[in-house]
Amino acid sequence: MSESNLNRRKAGMLLFEIEESFGEYIKKKVNDIPNSVVETLQERRGDIKLSSIGDVLEQTYLAEVFQLALIATKNTSLYRFVNEISKLAVLYTLYEIRNAIAHPNRPFPNCYWYRLAAFASDPLISALGIQKIQSCLFSAEQGKINDPPDEWLDSALFQVRNNLPKQFEHDITGLIGREKESERLINLLTNPRVNTVAVIAPGGYGKTALVLDMLHQQITNPKTSSYADAIIFISLKTESLTINGIKKRTAPQTIEQLKSELTKAAEETYEVPFDNFEECKDYLEDQKLLVCIDNLETLLRDNPEAFNELNLELPPLWRILVTSRTMINSNQSITLEPLGKKNSIDLIFSYIKKRGGKSIGEKFSEKIAASCYYNPLAIRLSVDKIINGSAVQTAITSTKNEIAEFSFRNLIESLSLNSISVLEALLLSGEREKIYLCSLLQIDLDELSNAMNELIPTSLLLRKVYDDVELFDLSPSIRDLLLLETSNFSLREKILARKEKIERQASEVDKKQKELSISNLNVTHIPRTTNQSLKILLGRFHRCSKSDTEKMSILVKDFKQSYETFKDIDIFQREYSRLLSVLKDFRVAIVQAQLAVEIDKANPLNLYVLSDVCFRAKDYKSSSKNYLKLFDFCENQDIPDNKFLVSVYHGTFQSLLWGGDYEKIFELTTKWKDREKYSALFGGYRSTAYKRSVENSFHKNVNTYTDGLSQSVSVMNEVFKIAGYLKSPCIQSLKIFDEICYVIPKLYSEPQWVDFCTLCFEFIKSHYKGIIDQQSLEKHTDEKIYKIQNTVVTLSKLEFKNNPLTSIVFENKNEVNLDNIDSSYVEVRVYHIMKDSSNKFARDKTGAEYYLTKGNASGNLRFIWENISEGDRLFVKPCDSVDEGKAIPVTDIVQF
Repeated sequence: MSESNLNRRKAGMLLFEIEESFGEYIKKKVNDIPNSVVETLQERRGDIKLSSIGDVLEQTYLAEVFQLALIATKNTSLYRFVNEISKLAVLYTLYEIRNAIAHPNRPFPNCYWYRLAAFASDPLISALGIQKIQSCLFSAEQGKINDPPDEWLDSALFQVRNNLPKQFEHDITGLIGREKESERLINLLTNPRVNTVAVIAPGGYGKTALVLDMLHQQITNPKTSSYADAIIFISLKTESLTINGIKKRTAPQTIEQLKSELTKAAEETYEVPFDNFEECKDYLEDQKLLVCIDNLETLLRDNPEAFNELNLELPPLWRILVTSRTMINSNQSITLEPLGKKNSIDLIFSYIKKRGGKSIGEKFSEKIAASCYYNPLAIRLSVDKIINGSAVQTAITSTKNEIAEFSFRNLIESLSLNSISVLEALLLSGEREKIYLCSLLQIDLDELSNAMNELIPTSLLLRKVYDDVELFDLSPSIRDLLLLETSNFSLREKILARKEKIERQASEVDKKQKELSISNLNVTHIPRTTNQSLKILLGRFHRCSKSDTEKMSILVKDFKQSYETFKDIDIFQREYSRLLSVLKDFRVAIVQAQLAVEIDKANPLNLYVLSDVCFRAKDYKSSSKNYLKLFDFCENQDIPDNKFLVSVYHGTFQSLLWGGDYEKIFELTTKWKDREKYSALFGGYRSTAYKRSVENSFHKNVNTYTDGLSQSVSVMNEVFKIAGYLKSPCIQSLKIFDEICYVIPKLYSEPQWVDFCTLCFEFIKSHYKGIIDQQSLEKHTDEKIYKIQNTVVTLSKLEFKNNPLTSIVFENKNEVNLDNIDSSYVEVRVYHIMKDSSNKFARDKTGAEYYLTKGNASGNLRFIWENISEGDRLFVKPCDSVDEGKAIPVTDIVQF
């Protein structure tokens, strides 16, 4: 005999003596039966006769024996001892031990015997004068065991009112591998704040077994009465899977049938007839009733809201425990996972042993467990078939087909369209992240989340996390059934077509990257290894016109939906920053760029985008700081991408210019001539820095101003000689031209500035044509070209000795042949210019006044409009309508 079974027998013998000894003690001490005890016993068993204290003791539970002992010793010196003994009974879990002895299939830990022995040997019992208990303990320890009468195991067992089935599927082996779920279920039921509890899992996972095992334990536990006066069990199961296949069962199918079944169960449990459900509710309104509804999904299939409506009807003290293959609205739910390898093997060994079969060994047990996807029902059916003579593989194959049909078909039929679409998408695509599923199914993240919330508790899906990315896949047990689900074929074809389209889009992104030879230091570079969904999203952003604000707004929404999925990928954060920057949301753009840098500090593109976004946000201090870090990085690394280097250099110098840190530019460009192919870039910014450093100092210190501008001109002269007329220095020279045009008319007539003016005149003469030629190659540069020409013309009119610009003649495309001007045009002279220079006033020969605006200037005249000065001759076409007393507006202006 095993130690556990021996200790169970010893405990039974000793506990029987404890009840008998305390019963004899009470008989000697109590004469009158307390009314409260009589009422309790009559409520429990209405047909009993209670004429003596002996009759009472025969019907009492162990907990009530100690209550009677307290009554027997009340107002005596022994009361204190009995009270302490009652507490010890709770401390040593005597009631739990009593119930375990009464259930042969329930585990009996050895600690139960030692707790009982500790109770029996306590000196308090001797203090009451009870000697037989300790004598019984000594006999048990010596192996002299007398088993208690069989009727004792049943007669005095505490039990909450119930209609639970006497036998159920897992009775043969007992419940295996669900200890944690059972403990959590009890915790939820004993929590007064929880009204409804749901156990969710596919068919065969052991939902009903878990609930019935737990309830059978609870009905014999005195503590259960604290939260349940009665337990009613109702099965809505319409079919069962047996060794002979699926068998149909009769069960309520509508909410009204469920109410009728609940009323009938309450009648049997309370032994009180009810005319209808309303009468049942009213009569039991004050009862703490726990209603367990098994296989609720069969009721919800055609009427999903039915259960919620019923729940709202029930009395406040009633609580609901349901099992279901689909999620329901409940306070709390417990989702059962597959049993697991170890527990599945334990189940196989135990089941075969209890069924009297031959051991099949651990290897075959592992194969059965894995092939059955660790589904307890599938395991038992496979074992049954093997015991009945089927080959292992044959038993497994047939069971897999049956369990798939039984476990999932009804479940799938009850799912929403989006949930079914998710299953189909995962069937076709395999393991995927949420944002891909949104794209594939053309639903938003909220709709997908609702579908996931419906699917995850059913164990149809597997959730995994790789590198902080949440991925989903089908449970292996559902894949074969979905393949054979003909009702979904049309939906599958649509999803497959969209899947192929997404794959083509991702392939196009890779193809474009390859065709354009996009460098990995280009912000539009998308690595081939990039997640497919992210690749398509980034490709859309790169193709989108920055002026298309509507599409940009849609992209922002899509980036936000993708955020949780890709937030830990630097390219996502980097491109999200660039997108927000385009939309002028610089504050958030900077945050996202900083996150990209934190994710991958080694990638210079991340720091580049952060620097650029700070610059666009006009935070020149931060952009300069970040660009200088990037500048140092480039100086110390062999960077093969010239475009990236040029972008970094431009960004660095632009940030320093706008931030006013000219000294840093001078420091970085000291050896600009040694920069080889970048000499023009470095020299151009050195020249610009000299100009910018003095451009506001003319009225304060002319010497400082002319020295700075002279250095600017001299450096730019060298730049053009060394590198020719490249775009960047040509654009920078336009600003130098403007500065010269501003200052020369103020200084040319003073002898001390002759050398300075000569330098400036020669600079313009030497380079104006090269700059114009370069600008002619660019788009939308007509205004700049005419501005250069106008500068030359304006300065050529100055009476400066040996003015080198006087020999320059331009073809005046603004000139108009008088023969081509019709009589509607009037010759005028400008006599007054407004402060903003866009608006001017002119007079004709008769003295009539005209109001001229830049918007009415024709052709190239508008490019040099600001240079039109007082006394210049123009031709205007007056408006037909004239307000008396006001200058005459015009509709067209040309220059002769």
